[in-house]
Amino acid sequence: MKKSQKIRHLVFSFSLILIITAAYNCKNKREKQSGEKNIPTAIQENNMDIVETFLDAAMNGDLNKVKQIVRNGMDVNTAGVQGRTALMLAAYNGHTDIVKYLLEKRATVNVLDDMGQSALIYAASGPFPETVKVLLDHKADPDIVAKGDGWTALMFAAAEGQLEVVKVLLAYGANPLIREKDGDDAESFARKNGHTDVAKYLHNFVPKK
Repeated sequence: MKKSQKIRHLVFSFSLILIITAAYNCKNKREKQSGEKNIPTAIQENNMDIVETFLDAAMNGDLNKVKQIVRNGMDVNTAGVQGRTALMLAAYNGHTDIVKYLLEKRATVNVLDDMGQSALIYAASGPFPETVKVLLDHKADPDIVAKGDGWTALMFAAAEGQLEVVKVLLAYGANPLIREKDGDDAESFARKNGHTDVAKYLHNFVPKK
């Protein structure tokens, strides 16, 4: 599998393992304590279930479930494993309707997860220009640099060959000259992954010498 085909999967792969492990451990803990569970513990575990349901609904595009849980008092900025919020999870899968709803409910657009990534970065790697535009319209920062390799939303979009997303990001002022830790910029990522149309488009934004 080429590097360009792995990028979106690598973003979540490690955290998904953590989610599964945490769920398994939580289940075992509940089973062990089933005979001696007190009321506060039961309430706390119930809240954990609600948070998990909320984040899962956002990721899977269940707007009605998201609305129902928010109406029942859920803070839209509640984060799960590795600090990911419902906004990030909805953005990652291009659920624009949920992204709009969460932003209307005061979801923090530029909050970062434990990897230093924002909802815009998650949306940019997929074919979701509408989702990207909604986030940018709500003041998402196009030049947030993720931890680790130091990629921006534009780099993710370019590496994945998402030309329409690249166009939206550039129209909103994304900086095509930012380089990650190894010295690559968005254009070089596009070229390395065979996305010549994206590379040519980005090249127009490079200052002429």
